[in-house]
Amino acid sequence: MLIWIFMFMDLFVLFVISFVHFGIISDITSPLLISAGYLTLKAIAFRDVMSMIDLIVAIYILLMIFGISTSFYYIIAFWFLYKLLFTIIGNM
Repeated sequence: MLIWIFMFMDLFVLFVISFVHFGIISDITSPLLISAGYLTLKAIAFRDVMSMIDLIVAIYILLMIFGISTSFYYIIAFWFLYKLLFTIIGNM
């Protein structure tokens, strides 16, 4: 059950950073802060390699709040899609 909650939260983070990166929604500071907080708390709680990569993503999300958006987004999108795919495949 917890894995599915994390999967939906990761999907939420992916949607939020995608909306900001592509300029679909411009004033989205609150969901960005929620996303960065979620990833930071998960990194602190689990302290594994994948969660530390999520911490790097949280730092990038904080930079997005200040208007810094780079092509690093595509690596992040691939990372979240990778995690989502293996969560779905692993639970079949």
